[in-house]
Amino acid sequence: ALAEDRSMLETQLRGLETPEEQTVLRAASAGCVLGLGDVEAIAAPFVATGWSRMDDDEMGMTSLTPPSGETVYVSVYDEGRICDVSSEVWGTDAALGEVQILSGIAGMSLDPIDRADDCLSMTLTAAVNVTITSSGNDPVCQSETTSALRFEATEG
Repeated sequence: ALAEDRSMLETQLRGLETPEEQTVLRAASAGCVLGLGDVEAIAAPFVATGWSRMDDDEMGMTSLTPPSGETVYVSVYDEGRICDVSSEVWGTDAALGEVQILSGIAGMSLDPIDRADDCLSMTLTAAVNVTITSSGNDPVCQSETTSALRFEATEG
């Protein structure tokens, strides 16, 4: 079943080619889940569809930006163990909707995780958690205009 789930996630990567569409959130999320734990594996499908890659070795971060539009950007940290999909256009409800669709397509769970700040956090697979907040330096749990999907590799 895992191979089937991977192939279903891989079909979603096509959305990287249309960064002006909200489904790019789902496509970028698929890229994060598929490559989590490996910066090169995360970056490859983005670069293959014309996204720009910038590595900041000092900060230990890789940034991926679409060839057109300012709709979404991806930041990879901690040697690929953290992958953020951020938008200054689509809010947290839109981000949650795309994760729900992705989860349904790939057969991932959406088991809630309790957090002190009450922001929405879920287990997708045994190896991946996601937290949804607004984007920016001081994120809040809900926003109509910005979103950040933080995919984190779990221990184990």
